Parts: sequence; C-alpha cells; structure tokens
Amino acid sequence: MHEENSMVPLYHQIREKLTARIENGEFKPQEQIPSENELCERYNVSRITIRRAIDEMVKLGLLVKKQGKGTFVNQPKINFFSVDLISFSERMKREGLNVTTRVVCVQEALAENKVNRALGLADGESVVKIKRIRYIENDPIAIETNYIQRDLLKGRMEVDELKKYLEQGNSLYDLLNNRIGIKFTRAHQTFEPIMLQEEEQETLECGENPVGLLIYRMTYSGDIPVEFVKVVHRGDLCKFEMELKNG
Repeated sequence: MHEENSMVPLYHQIREKLTARIENGEFKPQEQIPSENELCERYNVSRITIRRAIDEMVKLGLLVKKQGKGTFVNQPKINFFSVDLISFSERMKREGLNVTTRVVCVQEALAENKVNRALGLADGESVVKIKRIRYIENDPIAIETNYIQRDLLKGRMEVDELKKYLEQGNSLYDLLNNRIGIKFTRAHQTFEPIMLQEEEQETLECGENPVGLLIYRMTYSGDIPVEFVKVVHRGDLCKFEMELKNG
C-alpha cells in the first residue's frame, strides 16, 4: 500500500493517496472521509501518521474538520476574479453556483477613519453600514461589509427599508444602479492574505484552517467615491485566476 523504504515520508505518501481519492471522485465534496482508525487499518500505519497527513490536507484546503462531526472533503476552490463590475451574487450565478446571503446588520453609523478617507467624508459624518455573510452551496464563504455615503440614499430609501430589501435576497448593486440611478464606472481592489480572527473562523466555519483573504474595494461613479467594501474570504475555498496577455 505504501513504500516503507522510500525517501518520501509516510504521512506524505498517505496524503497523496487520499488526495488521489478526492481527485478521482471516490470522496466527493462535503462527504465525510473514513475515521482515523479505519484509515490506519487500510494503510497499515500509525494514527500519528494518519493525523499528520490529514492535518496537511486541512492546511491545503482539501479537507475541513468540523468539531463534533468529523473530517470532510472541502468544496472545490471558487474563482472570484472578474473584470466586470457586477455584484457578488451575479458573479457566482455566472459560475453556476447557488448563492444565499444572511444580513447581519444594516444601520447608520459613524464612519471609521479608513472609511472616511476612502469616501472623502469629514470626521463625524455618517455612512450606511451593511454587513452580510455570503454562502455558496450552504457553506459560508465570506463576510462582506459595505459602507455607502448616507447622502446618496437620503430621500430615496430609508435604512429600515433597505434592510428589508436586502433580507429579501435583492441585490445592493441592482438597487444602486437601477432604482437610485448611481452608475458604477470603475473600482479599485486590493488583496491581502491574512490569518482569520477567532470570531471570523467561527462565522465562516472553516475549522482549523485560519488562512483567509482580505479584500478592500473602492467603487466610483465617475470621480465620485460611492462605496467602500471590506470582504473577508475563506482562504480554503477561494482562488483568483486571471489571464495575462503580451501587448
């Protein structure tokens, strides 16, 4: 089953065998893998070896440990890169994925310094803060917090009305573009790998994999800053692909 005299460590050999079983479809996404005892018997190795192989696969995002339930095959990583300025829901629908959203809060709040600077607001000015948890195929994938200039909504939509609108599953971008008439023309994004905080790990249900991706996005209508966004993604379920061309 494995090479005892190989220069390749046993845990690495087991990791490769388990990875192959995932890649060939024997273990499917969200399916629980056999217990440590079962794997020890199958591969005739110690529990320490099995545990190390599994831990390596968790770090790589291939497996996820769910407390009190066991170890499961992770969802395939999803490509979040897009050159189009569209909403999260629309982007995921184009990938053929089922998307749901949980609205955590929609409220008027004093902007933080970073938000103030990004939106060109004076100290003490208020914004509309929208915090949502994004799910793909029932797995929490991202914590998204949007900050919008309060004046853009005055006389057009009250905060409570906006909350109900978003809780019904409607798109914020569709609202801003089509109902309020703010046309997004460009956006600037930065990407930064991070270690998730304990609360973020719990919210995103990412088990023992603390790696995340932090995205800041500034969206404009012409030269007017409209929206500042902070998104914390699960690192084990996201990837960004792009094609580069010469000239």
